[in-house]
Amino acid sequence: DVAFSHGASPTGSLVTGSGNYIGPNALRTFAFTVRVMPDGSVKGRFSGASHARPASSWSGPLTCVVVEGNVAWIGGVYEKATNPALVGTGFVFKAVDHGEGANAVPDSMSRAMRGGSDCTLKPEPNPLYFYEIFGNIQVHP
Repeated sequence: DVAFSHGASPTGSLVTGSGNYIGPNALRTFAFTVRVMPDGSVKGRFSGASHARPASSWSGPLTCVVVEGNVAWIGGVYEKATNPALVGTGFVFKAVDHGEGANAVPDSMSRAMRGGSDCTLKPEPNPLYFYEIFGNIQVHP
């Protein structure tokens, strides 16, 4: 579960999130936690599920994170997935913490952008796959 962050975020950076959003034709749930350790390595895990029929799920280690203010790019590798073709595939997703409280804009995140897990590239998601979430994302630089 430990990989290097490419020196992208300061030691102690922490990003957490959980909740759900309405994705293409289905409710999707997610949870993740990722932290930059004192030695510069990254430790974290993610899980997700689509509640379409048939349902699917996925999980694995998070291997990188880049934090800029309230925005984080988080990457990992599918370790387990209902779809075996995903296993071993790297990805990055973008998460935005819009603050706390009843008057805050909902937090948002993208679907996984497959094709590698290099967070330093800070890929921008297709706007069609960037969602307001029902839940909470917290970015601690």
